[in-house]
Amino acid sequence: MAGASSRTGQEGTARAERARAVWSRDFALFFTARAIARLGDTMLPVALAAVLLQHGYGPARSASPWPRPPPPSPAWSYSAESSPTASAPAS
Repeated sequence: MAGASSRTGQEGTARAERARAVWSRDFALFFTARAIARLGDTMLPVALAAVLLQHGYGPARSASPWPRPPPPSPAWSYSAESSPTASAPAS
């Protein structure tokens, strides 16, 4: 039984050495760079859409499924003194 456990230990050591050989410093740098580039490629459309919406390049108002809000009220309004009912003579 002692021979079987030492053989398993040797196989495990050999696998660890092969794994370390694959994950060399150059491969780790390459893998990290590729992962970051992939992340950037994935985020680019989202970032562009956010920037365009922030600067007002969104969907047209007429394409909206909701009705337009009413226009703002004028800055002036009628006062009670200038209304036709206030200036009518009292009878």
